[in-house]
Amino acid sequence: MNIVKARNLTKSFDGKKVLEDINLEIKKGEVIGIIGPSGSGKTTLSRVLNLLEPYDRGNLLLFGFDVNSLNGNSLKLQRRMAMVFQKPIIFNSSVYYNVGYGLKVRTMCEGVIKKRVKFALEKVKLGKFYENALKLSGGEIQRVAIARAIVINPELLLLDEPTANLDYENIKIIEGILKEMNKKFNTTIIITSHDMSHVNRLCNRIYRLNNGKLK
Repeated sequence: MNIVKARNLTKSFDGKKVLEDINLEIKKGEVIGIIGPSGSGKTTLSRVLNLLEPYDRGNLLLFGFDVNSLNGNSLKLQRRMAMVFQKPIIFNSSVYYNVGYGLKVRTMCEGVIKKRVKFALEKVKLGKFYENALKLSGGEIQRVAIARAIVINPELLLLDEPTANLDYENIKIIEGILKEMNKKFNTTIIITSHDMSHVNRLCNRIYRLNNGKLK
């Protein structure tokens, strides 16, 4: 089953093409790497696939659904995905609140939320439940963002430069989590990065994105 099927996706900002005729098929359980320098369009592609950014032209199917036919009703598909940004948005609140937020908006009961947040934080090796997340180190904040993504058990996980500017120990923890998610839950993962060694360790297939073109 194709989780992602994109045909001729094109996106422009202020008349400049950021993505040009992107063609991509990703099957369930694959781990895909997209390599490219800064400004190549990696973040824009991740945001388009996560339905955070509209595209100008082309066709996109997610989980077999044609995005063009959603008529703005994309929430059901978005709830099957999670995205981790290079600079994640963190609430000025506890680690527990940040990680459990996605479950709360899905109206899960507090008992289930607590159990799943505890599990996710154990996976990312972070036990600072009630500490303010904004006081954490950069590596710890990124692990909070990973925990917030995995706590909802997404079918598709998108990561934009997830290990940029992190030390070896944090990179090792994050890569271990991603391998386990893929193996245990058959999670489909898309990683955009400029770090070839990072994607080589994790990915089944690797694409290059440069000047908006995918090869």
